[in-house]
Amino acid sequence: MLEVKNIKYSYNSDYQALKGVSLKVEKGEMVALLGKNGAGKSTLFLHLNGIYEPDEGKVFIDGEELKYDKKSLLKFRQKVGIVFQNPDDQIFAPTVEEDVAFGPLNLKLPMEEVQKRVTESLARVGMSGFEKKAPHHLSGGQKKRVAIAGILAMKPEIMVLDEPTAGLDPQGVRGLSKLLKELNEEGITIIISTHEVDLVPNYAKKVFVLVDGLLIAEGTPKEIFAQPEILDQANLEVPIVTELFQDLEKEGFDMHNDYPLTIDEAKEKFLELLNKN
Repeated sequence: MLEVKNIKYSYNSDYQALKGVSLKVEKGEMVALLGKNGAGKSTLFLHLNGIYEPDEGKVFIDGEELKYDKKSLLKFRQKVGIVFQNPDDQIFAPTVEEDVAFGPLNLKLPMEEVQKRVTESLARVGMSGFEKKAPHHLSGGQKKRVAIAGILAMKPEIMVLDEPTAGLDPQGVRGLSKLLKELNEEGITIIISTHEVDLVPNYAKKVFVLVDGLLIAEGTPKEIFAQPEILDQANLEVPIVTELFQDLEKEGFDMHNDYPLTIDEAKEKFLELLNKN
């Protein structure tokens, strides 16, 4: 559904942010892009619907090459919506309702359809009743939901989220994770960048690892977190659940090199260990 081929991009002659990145995301997938701050995750994301134009390389959506004229960009941005790390970079209208309506209005849709999309999108993210609120009066989590509603109102096929849990409290993280899972189950392809490794196994079926503008690995969470050399290179830790079982192995418990990544997997593993002992 979305393919990036050998994308290179420099901010200036001294700093090349992307050094030839290629990846493919299939329709309906929910994938994570892992990497420390400065790895190039945000820069890559800004290429996925034409906010940035690469120095070299191409982006394809549904097999069609992304072009950079106004008509083509409008078409592709209906398919690929980006939620920025800081919602204040995305929300600018005087009211929540006006902000969510901005995209559909740009599509020159009838007002009845615009209002329908605004109502449905705000309901989808749990923000019904906030239509007349000023965005600057909202909490960080509420702003994030409004930003997502603005993208949903465009009815995208692909949603790209840059560090979506940044600045959220634990309850906000749980709520957002649940919402993203539901949207994915409804058919939206979701791509998330993060350095929060504990969250990745809960939603991603595929993981890409980016280091200094280069894609160094891809695979399932199980495959990626089983490679210490990859994690060291990317300056990432294993999920805390995995670390616990690695420590248990040092105490004499035989894990057969099969470490849980999530709480649910940890429960199963504990029961298995108890039954053996």
